[in-house]
Parts: sequence; structure tokens; C-alpha cells
Amino acid sequence: MPSKTFDSLKGTPLSVFKKEAERAFKQGAVTPIAFSHATYQLKVVDPSLAEPAWTFLQFQQTGGVEDAFCSCAQGDAINGCWHLATSLLRIYNNSPLPIHLRFEKSRWHKLGAYLWGEIEGAAKGPELMEKTLSFFDREGNTVLRATALQPAGEEELKEIYFSIGAETEETSIKFSNLSEEELDLWREGRPPPSLLLELSPLSDLMKWCFLQEESGADPESLLHLEFPQGFPLVGEKEEGASYYHYDEENGVLIHGSRELSEEELSHLLDQKLREGSLGELGLPFEKEKIPVTYHLSWRGKEALIIETFLHEPRDIQIHGSWGYQKERGFIPLLEAQFPKSPFEIPREEIADFVQKKRVWLNRQKGFTTHLLRRESRLGYELTKEGDLLFIPYDPSQEEGWIDCGGWLYLEGEGFFPREGPMGRNHPFAGRTVSKEQIESFIRDNHDLLIQVGGFFSTESPLRKFGLRLSVEGDFISIEPA
Repeated sequence: MPSKTFDSLKGTPLSVFKKEAERAFKQGAVTPIAFSHATYQLKVVDPSLAEPAWTFLQFQQTGGVEDAFCSCAQGDAINGCWHLATSLLRIYNNSPLPIHLRFEKSRWHKLGAYLWGEIEGAAKGPELMEKTLSFFDREGNTVLRATALQPAGEEELKEIYFSIGAETEETSIKFSNLSEEELDLWREGRPPPSLLLELSPLSDLMKWCFLQEESGADPESLLHLEFPQGFPLVGEKEEGASYYHYDEENGVLIHGSRELSEEELSHLLDQKLREGSLGELGLPFEKEKIPVTYHLSWRGKEALIIETFLHEPRDIQIHGSWGYQKERGFIPLLEAQFPKSPFEIPREEIADFVQKKRVWLNRQKGFTTHLLRRESRLGYELTKEGDLLFIPYDPSQEEGWIDCGGWLYLEGEGFFPREGPMGRNHPFAGRTVSKEQIESFIRDNHDLLIQVGGFFSTESPLRKFGLRLSVEGDFISIEPA
């Protein structure tokens, strides 16, 4: 184990307890080991205590210890104790990597991941018959049969089987690495795929086999593992063989023989990125998040189409917060908004979409959301009585508008609310001017009336204008010519 590990806690370096820990480790003081990803729980036998000491350690993704405590009176991440130091020795076991990282590189982890691709979603759960624990696929066929050959193997199979469904947030370390979002999904009965595998008895069996092998025992001398004829055993595959395959043509990730949904794919990659274990999937990837660009357009007036891309439309396949390019593999995306590209929103759903994405839409040219209704277009007409009436027209009836329920979209300008406060409106909207006042009204409001479309004619209706003068005695008569 690297010496720096002893000094990785926040307070007293565990190297203070190194000699005592090495002695206890050689004597086999650490017995059962439970681990889930980077979280550990170990039992350490201490002759000075009436009961064994229980240690808890949580590692960073880089390998250093994030947190630790011990059930003895002394041990925690500040003070440390020889129980924690002994636990560290067991976790590293003369390796540069802790157990969970060694397990992720092992054939047992790969075998479990492959089998889970067949087992996940099966209606028939595991069955224990005498000394044999069986697992089934979604068609009800047996994909793994583990038969105990020794009492130790039989005891382990029983412990695995009778623990099914017994683990909770309060009793199991398997929940320690979950985010609040993942815990919420679990509480809602929609656990993420990674948690389903971690909680499964299959995962417990693969870890047990791995730990047996690490301790120098042959797990297959304790258990006989039987697979269907022609099953691809992991130990016989080439090093680094992948049980995940990305179908570029159809844009789907396949695990075993099952296609992952978009939600499962994105969640799996997010989880592995947080754990620092993307490499175990055997897929090409990048770790640095990159920004994306959007292009919005309409399919007629029936749907809003949103394309997500890097430099030009369709230059990357979108899977939620991840993209895929043949040359680069999977790429984490910065602030990606939509699960796929192109993403289509039917017209009847656009009003709700605008309410939820107003901030984002305000950054998209031509799709800004406005707080005020757009001013109405003003028309006019002369009544039968000769009065002048100004009429506001509904802007949704104008050319270029798309009715989206609670919002109206105007090409090039964005979304305007149908209801609520209105923007600038013409002061004459709805006004009636009596025929006797029309002449003076036009004279006094000429500049404002120019804004009313068609109010003033661009051509005079008069072909010619002149006066006819005549003299009648002492009078001069003037008449229009």
C-alpha cells in the first residue's frame, strides 16, 4: 500500500498506528468486508474490546480517503486509530489500488455486468433450492446456477439469498454514494440501473468470488458456477473486452442483449463520470464538458423543432447530457437542454414549454419571450352616419403569427403572451370621431394618423383642380372648375 495513504486523513496521520496495524493485519484481525463503490464497512477484532470494532471509510474518486470513523471511542477522520489503519491495510492488500478499483478491473465485475444485461427486468427472481442459487433472464431461462461445494459456499449463498429486499437507506452502505436526485428516484420506485445492479444478489455473489480470489482461495472450489451452453465466459475473453456496444446507426447503447433507454444511457454515463470509472465500460469517451449550440425552427405551424449540435446541425448524436461522435466517442455536454436532437415540441405543448424555458429561450435569437402583449394593429372605417371609427385588430390574425395557446409567436420577434398587460398601443384604439369633428381631428392629429395604415392615401383622388371666375355686374363669382 502506498505510504501516503496512511497520511491521507485530515488530522493525526495513520502512520502513527502503522506497526500495530501491520501486526493485527498479519493476525487476520479484519474479517468480513462490505464495500459498495468507494464506501467500505469492515469488522476488526480487538482483544481489548468486548465487541469487535466496526470501521467505515469513504474514498475520493482519486483514491484518497474522503471520510472515516470507527466504533471505538477514538477513531474518526481527525484522530484516527489502529482499527482504521488496519482496515486500510486490508483494503489495499499490498496493491496500489483500493479494493473497489481492483474489483472494477476484475473478471468478476465484468461477468456481473454482462449477466445483469440478461437478468435486469426479469419477472422471475433468484431461487435457492437446497445448495443451489439460480438466476433467470427475462424469458425465464437460467443464466447462472451457483451450487455450493463446501460449507463456506453454502453459508454465503444463504446469506445472499435471504438478504434480498432487506437493504434500506438506513441499513446499507449501498446508498452512501447516491446523489439526492438518485435517492429521490429510489423513493419514487424508479431506482437508477446502477443501483438496481448494486442492490442485486448477483452483485453480492460477484464481490464474494472476487474477495475469495484475492485472499488466495479458489472461489470455484467453494461454488460450482454453471452457465448456458455457449455462454461467453469473461475469463476467456480478451483483456479489455467490452460488454457495452454502441450502435452508431441507430444511436443506441446495448448492454448484453438489451438496448438501454435514453434515460438509462445518460444516467449510466453520468454515474460513471462521477465515480471516475468510465473506462470500465470499454467505450471511447472524453471527460471535459463542451458547450453546445441550438437551432430553432418550425414545422409549418404544428411543431417547434430544436436541433442541438457542436458546430453545425447533425454533427453529433445527442443523448441527454451526453453526445456521441464517431471520431471522439461519448462527450459530456455543458448545459444540454434536451434528451435528443432534433427534439420536437407539438404546438399544443408549446405554451407549457415556454413557461418552463423562458430564460433559455431569451438567449435564442428570434425566440425571445416578451412580458407584454404586442400592440394591436389599428384600422378604421366610416360608419353609416359618417362618423370615423378606429378599430384595433387582434395581432394573431396578422400574417406571420402562430397561435400557441397562452402564447403567440411572431416570426423573427419571439413569443408574446395572449393575456396580461399590453405593450404600447395606439391612443386612438376604439375611439369614435363624429363627422362634424373629422376635419379638425385630422388637422390636429396628422402626425399620429400617419401611423394608421392606409389612413392617408398616397395619391390624390382629384385629377385636376381649378377655379372659374365670372363677373356679374358689380359682383365677382368664384366656383370650382
